[in-house]
Amino acid sequence: GVLVLGDMGEVGEQGPQYHREVGAYASERGVAHLLALGEATRDSVAAFGPGGEHFDAIEPLIERARVLCEPGVTVLVKGSRFMRMERAVAALAGTPAREHH
Repeated sequence: GVLVLGDMGEVGEQGPQYHREVGAYASERGVAHLLALGEATRDSVAAFGPGGEHFDAIEPLIERARVLCEPGVTVLVKGSRFMRMERAVAALAGTPAREHH
């Protein structure tokens, strides 16, 4: 499977620890690829190990996800609202992203 992860907000001083825990947990559970967006997710990628990739922009992350998302591959997208991860969901699902104001 593929985990597409954006920064988790409102986690306070525990942020780096929580991001590491998510990366390690995903790896331990057999997730094959972690595609991460946002500064805080660098900790997730480091804890995930091989198969973890960090992106500075959503567009290259989406392109990489499209390569990995073959039929039958499970994709989980998670991130705080401010990360606007629905852009990845819409692109992978082939539907336009709706803007929320």
